[in-house]
Amino acid sequence: MGEFSYTVVREQFGLSRGDARFFGTLDLGTPLVQGVARAVGIRSSTDKSFPLGFAAGSRAFVCDNLAFSTELMLKRKHTTNSQARFREDIAQAVNKLSGYREQESARIVRMRETEIPTETAESYLLKLFERGIIPPRQLARVIREWRTPRFEEFKAPTFWNLQNAVTTILGETAQGDPQRHALRTIRQTAMLSQDPRLN
Repeated sequence: MGEFSYTVVREQFGLSRGDARFFGTLDLGTPLVQGVARAVGIRSSTDKSFPLGFAAGSRAFVCDNLAFSTELMLKRKHTTNSQARFREDIAQAVNKLSGYREQESARIVRMRETEIPTETAESYLLKLFERGIIPPRQLARVIREWRTPRFEEFKAPTFWNLQNAVTTILGETAQGDPQRHALRTIRQTAMLSQDPRLN
């Protein structure tokens, strides 16, 4: 990251499955928009359960919500030569962060400024549940978080606040399974971003 002049202000790393799986997040010093940091996620495994990966996302300061929106590098399988090429792949992915910043900043601004009708918001929550993005045991809590958010900043009925209602609850289990959390938030972001009101 330093080679591309990025400052890392926070690091979190974790291991799971008998230390065979690794996932890390890095918060970067340059914000996407006011109150939202750029973040990247890195994953790998020694048991070859999933390929090397690098994803980009954001973290809202007020609630520490972490959401990923895109994979920035092709998933590379573990092979004899993969480790040698991993540094090159990561460098190419980090190089894409500048373009990602512009797109993601614009997306967050649109989500913050665009109101969403209650019926539409709750329809999205049902779709997120049906697609396995919101687990059954967390659906009722996500709905409550949307209807009566615990953070004052998320009380307006906007797409951004709907996203944060979901990530506030999903984030509680992110440390236990960060890979699944990253995948769920990427799928959530993709679904909401396709809404015609945001395009």
